[in-house]
Amino acid sequence: MGLTYRHAISVVQLIIFIPSLLPSLIFVWRHGFSRSAGFIFLVIFCLLRIVGAICDLVTISDPSSTGLYITSAVCSSIALSPLIMLCNGLLSRVNIFIPERFGLFNTSLLLRLLRLVSIAGAILSIVALTKNMSMEALKHPGSLIKIAMILFIVAWVLLLLALAILTRHVSVIQAGERRILLAVGLSAAFILVRLIYAILIWFATSSVFSLYNGNNTAMLIMSVMPEFAVTIVCLGMGLTLRVREPVAVEEQQCLDFRPSQGAPTREYQRVQGLRYDLPDGVQRC
Repeated sequence: MGLTYRHAISVVQLIIFIPSLLPSLIFVWRHGFSRSAGFIFLVIFCLLRIVGAICDLVTISDPSSTGLYITSAVCSSIALSPLIMLCNGLLSRVNIFIPERFGLFNTSLLLRLLRLVSIAGAILSIVALTKNMSMEALKHPGSLIKIAMILFIVAWVLLLLALAILTRHVSVIQAGERRILLAVGLSAAFILVRLIYAILIWFATSSVFSLYNGNNTAMLIMSVMPEFAVTIVCLGMGLTLRVREPVAVEEQQCLDFRPSQGAPTREYQRVQGLRYDLPDGVQRC
């Protein structure tokens, strides 16, 4: 088998995501491995895309290997999960500035639910594609993969809801962190395009949208380019983020001023400002 249009797209993915992996690893080293740092999911996403592209290119020399096609399909299907989790982690970083409750919504619980739904979608995708490792399974998807896509839709809606809640209270967010909301907003729009493509693959009967032999231009425009856009947006935003210092015991005591509902108290806003703007040599709180 010679080099095809689809293989050329895989080469483009390697050109894009291998260089993106290094700054992602640097951001993880700078900001930590916690979920709230977010960038660990960008590393996972880049690795998935690299592995998937390599498997696709290996089919040039081994076109009969079903395992290569299945591995590439799994990497493509679960890629939505780390993208959504990346945005979730970034919003969790912003969420520390927001009082725990605004009316009926608890943003911390909402973000936790978003994580669970996204992880469940990824698990179901893996199970659905590996349960029956055949090309027929890729051409005629079962109900499990469709349920996984529905979970990703729910996760995206929860992401948008969390973003709307946090954006509504942008005035209490530290100035240097507000750019996260813009980055997540742009990323959510690109993720929606990628999500629509995934939905069309698993629900539509058109030959244009097929994971195995669909239209390659559609895949490039609706899958590869939106994923690359999210990567660039988050990497660009990551370059401008300050490293967050661990919260000291005395500072944590000051955080007790954080109200359980309503607008933040003046004391809480003062404490949040101290987390970033204390001069050298001045003790916190």
